[in-house]
Amino acid sequence: MTLVSSDLVEGMNQLLQVLTTALQQLRVHRAKCRVWGYSKLHDALSLQASKLSEFQDALVCRLLVMDAHVDLQNVGRLRIGQ
Repeated sequence: MTLVSSDLVEGMNQLLQVLTTALQQLRVHRAKCRVWGYSKLHDALSLQASKLSEFQDALVCRLLVMDAHVDLQNVGRLRIGQ
């Protein structure tokens, strides 16, 4: 069992919150682009969301390997159309 600093786990969970918020925001904007017919922008946002999701998955795996608490409940405020 590895001893892990609580500050490190807290920082990683804060990063996870930022990533989760960004992914949710990307999903909404991607859907808006699809509805409005902006297919190229939709495709670009889909690619960006895919890369961000892969990074988020890697961070969750790292937290699990460290036997740390994974907090996916907190999502920041979404800014849609602002």
